[in-house]
Amino acid sequence: MPGDLVAERVDAFRAHPPREPLPVLVDKVDGYMSLARVTNRIWPVLFWLHSTVRERHLHTRLTDAGVVYPVATAARDSAAQRATATSLGVLTDAWLLVSIALTAIAAALLVLRVLPRQQALLTETDTPGDDPEPTTTSATAAPARLAAYTGVFNLLWATVTVLMIVRPGSTTVV
Repeated sequence: MPGDLVAERVDAFRAHPPREPLPVLVDKVDGYMSLARVTNRIWPVLFWLHSTVRERHLHTRLTDAGVVYPVATAARDSAAQRATATSLGVLTDAWLLVSIALTAIAAALLVLRVLPRQQALLTETDTPGDDPEPTTTSATAAPARLAAYTGVFNLLWATVTVLMIVRPGSTTVV
């Protein structure tokens, strides 16, 4: 049916050229094209290159050679550094450090206060034979404390979200 996702296996030729000259790589694509004619199977050629510069140069060579065979490329340096704090140069920016600290506080609050109180309230209300009406002050205070901790947790996460989007003082454009 149109619009349905179907899991399929895609066959491909994989080339991991150590330092072969670019004209040799272009010639390899011609070889794979010849193989496709013989086998009647058009499988894309996947090139895993060591740098984005070499990847860009290969794209230029393939375009100049008029290659029409399907080729996909990826570069090791691009895959290793894509959108990381180090590659963006923001590892020591205040907004990132504050976000990390607030995330740690939120995680601690969740693990130490919110989840145990939720579990306690669930086991308390699941006990058969209990009176549905709370009779003590502590029974009504427990949900209020849980709500307060949950509210603080939500505020921490909202603050982290805003910091990650706005990034005050950051000069990077992502």
